[in-house]
Amino acid sequence: MDMQTVVSLIGSLGFPIVCCIILFKSMEKDREQNSRDREQDRAAYMGSVETLKDALHNNTLVMQQLVNMLKDEAGTDGKH
Repeated sequence: MDMQTVVSLIGSLGFPIVCCIILFKSMEKDREQNSRDREQDRAAYMGSVETLKDALHNNTLVMQQLVNMLKDEAGTDGKH
């Protein structure tokens, strides 16, 4: 909005109404930006969750291999 439009609206509608309209438009822009930001943050979070999930799965596989190796070693020594 240019200044001439704002002055014209204030003259015809009044200052409080024009202020409310401007604030509403400003809040609407902020809400849209926040929504886009939240979607980007959600996508980044989901990527991090997938990375952690893969790391946990890999650690579980390694732990199972270690357990199997210890079982095999204990079995060859004759210990139970």
